[in-house]
Amino acid sequence: MNPNKFFSELKRRNIYKVALTYAIVAWLLAQMAGLAADSFYAPEWVMKMIIVVLIIGFPIAIIFAWAFEMSPQGMIRATSEASRENLYSKKKKKPLNSNLFIGVLALIIIGQFAYNKYSNDASVDSEKVQKSIAVLPFINDSSNEDNLYFCNGIMEGILDHLSKIPELKVVSRTSVEQYRENKPSLKKIAEELGVQYLVEGSVQRIEDQVVIFAQLIYAEDDEHLWSQRYDEDVTELFAVQADVTESIAEKLEMIISPMLKERIENVPTRNTLAYDFYLRGNEYRYKANIRIQENDTWAQLLDKAQLSYELALEKDSLFAEAYVGKAFVELERNKNLKLGEKNYLALVFLNANKAININPDLYMGYYARGLYYLYTDNIEFAKKDYEKLLELAPNIKYELELQLYGYLTQYLDFIQSIKIIKEMEKNARSDDDFLNLYNNYASLYRKLDDPDMEAYYYNKLTKLTDKPNMSIWWLYFRTQKFEKAISYVLENYPKNNQTRNILIANTYENKGESNKAFEYYKKWYDQVEEEGINNDLSNRDFHRYGQILILYGKKEKGMKLIQKQVKINEKLIQLGQGDVGLIYDLVGIYSFLGQNEKAYFWMEKFDQDNGWLKFAGLNSFVQFDTQFDNIRSEKQFKNWVSRGEKQLEKIRKEVRDYLSSEEALN
Repeated sequence: MNPNKFFSELKRRNIYKVALTYAIVAWLLAQMAGLAADSFYAPEWVMKMIIVVLIIGFPIAIIFAWAFEMSPQGMIRATSEASRENLYSKKKKKPLNSNLFIGVLALIIIGQFAYNKYSNDASVDSEKVQKSIAVLPFINDSSNEDNLYFCNGIMEGILDHLSKIPELKVVSRTSVEQYRENKPSLKKIAEELGVQYLVEGSVQRIEDQVVIFAQLIYAEDDEHLWSQRYDEDVTELFAVQADVTESIAEKLEMIISPMLKERIENVPTRNTLAYDFYLRGNEYRYKANIRIQENDTWAQLLDKAQLSYELALEKDSLFAEAYVGKAFVELERNKNLKLGEKNYLALVFLNANKAININPDLYMGYYARGLYYLYTDNIEFAKKDYEKLLELAPNIKYELELQLYGYLTQYLDFIQSIKIIKEMEKNARSDDDFLNLYNNYASLYRKLDDPDMEAYYYNKLTKLTDKPNMSIWWLYFRTQKFEKAISYVLENYPKNNQTRNILIANTYENKGESNKAFEYYKKWYDQVEEEGINNDLSNRDFHRYGQILILYGKKEKGMKLIQKQVKINEKLIQLGQGDVGLIYDLVGIYSFLGQNEKAYFWMEKFDQDNGWLKFAGLNSFVQFDTQFDNIRSEKQFKNWVSRGEKQLEKIRKEVRDYLSSEEALN
């Protein structure tokens, strides 16, 4: 076929015009269909089906244009005798100027595109601010100060509903808690939180009657946009919380779909006593903070929270939120688990699943179960629950969805982890937010074995809290700054207890001062014998004392302690407790004993479990860890350490490349 003749024929038969006209009309139809679908909350498949039909219609239109043409007599075949006499053929007058028609359509599209771009560019900054809100701590107007838990529960219920609205950015309770006692002007609060709208309120409870006042304020000029006083029975609390949420959304001109409206107006329990116990449990759990409390205080608060949730479930066994509360109590306990204690993760899964089965739209159930999957290495299941969490609460504050995804990505993907942490940094407002942020940064750089950046964030952390942080000792220790490590322990752990003595003993042992190491190991062991094990380290360092004893000629006692540690480690690994540091120590134990084959076996297990990345900083420590002195020159040991170095260097390069990229700099 002659190409020139073929393209001439395409032009003669108006194929180009038909194709262009079809594309423009199809685009306009798709735009109108999209608007209609949004207005009527049509499911996604409707829009997809319309697009598929429009795509299928294109080749059909081209085929018809090739085969037929318009004439005064109607449609005729393009190859017929009538086509040669067609009055509408090329260079003859057409019934409609198609060029003008196509031009008008093109101008409409260009005009709409320009308008959208201009209006979007002009409003993007205001949109981000106008649709951000903070719910300030409600005032407890009850004569009984103990009703504060009830007041906080009402506030959190409203905050929880607002976080479900896709167009709205909601600041968390932890960020606004700082304004409970010390309250500057509303304008200053809004500036500090990065929002334009604030919600204030108060709650007064007299037996079964509750008076709730809520108001929406435009902080820039202290304009009160909406307010309402509710004088209701406690049985109407959920209706009040829903009404406040919907009234705020209406005032801010945000659409609440029928499905979202149903979720907001859902009544979790009809039993007011169950709800009361649930709110008490939330308050106890909120107050439990291991970073700033003694272990006993923290544990007692969690016990009270658990009891409150159980009492709530006694009153209403189908109260899904109470099961979620129990799941989070168990999660908190497990995060601060001592080796050898009960593993609480199974209870997390059990309670989260019960909550989800009762209410599949309860986003906190997916958050709790997602963390369970994360901690048990079921990463794909964790991601699915994270995605469901975002679907149900798309704009909830970072300590929920970003923290969950931050854990996920830090566990597997360092680049994504940095992106998440940077997002956390944008949203950080309160001291508690910054404690989380700096801990995340320090943890990231600890995993990368980057001591300089890790130290930078620890310095920031210590300005916010004076609570001892064992990770700081670990930083000094693994970078062989032994004097600083010892000084840190002496200053921050002043009590003569197991933690203080085992840390100093470890440091002196690897500093090469075996006499000092023996002295502190003996102090530690005597305390363990008298008090029992009362901290994590005391359950994992018997072998190190045993090795020192063997060096001092006390082989029998030393071997007993080493065998004791082997049994502990193997049991904990079998139970799924602890970390890859237990495997690392089994490599060290068998290396010290000269049982190289067993050491190599556990080296392989360590590699399979991605140990060099999971237990941050071991790559530095292994270079001088005394328990490996017997095999330090062995090829298998050198290869093992080299694999860790290469793995870390690969990750470090990826991070360096990303941090210098345009995406990261912007």
